[in-house]
Amino acid sequence: MVMLRLVSVFAFVVLICTAHVSAICRSEVMKRAKVWVKDAVPWDIHKTYQGYRTDCSGYVAMAWELPKPGPAPSGLIPYVHSISKNQLKDGDILLDTSIHVAIFGGWQNSDQSQYMCYEEGNESFPTRAKVTPYPYWSGYGHFSPYRFTNITDNC
Repeated sequence: MVMLRLVSVFAFVVLICTAHVSAICRSEVMKRAKVWVKDAVPWDIHKTYQGYRTDCSGYVAMAWELPKPGPAPSGLIPYVHSISKNQLKDGDILLDTSIHVAIFGGWQNSDQSQYMCYEEGNESFPTRAKVTPYPYWSGYGHFSPYRFTNITDNC
């Protein structure tokens, strides 16, 4: 009974969180993500750019048009569902809720071992797009693929 109540509460929270978020197509997500790369937005957990936090999850929130200023990485969970590696498409994410999130920008080789990673990383570099090993750099957490619930394939 307790587990059922927890599941019901979680489902209600997910419904509330996603009910006020519009659908967005993949090409628009990638267009928005590329703006911060072009602008070389610096990482700073205490600042914002275009109203969004200038950290990894603020960057994803901006690309997906989530409410400003955007949640911490763990706060993205109500907006996503788990997918498999083979289901990844542009605009999906690789997420480790305890540390980091990055936007998937397409496979860079036929064996799906490298992808174009769009991320707002840390104080060492601004927002960037970089070929990255799947699921992420060795030693940097446990990343899994997720899809924004309100993303569409076509605009």
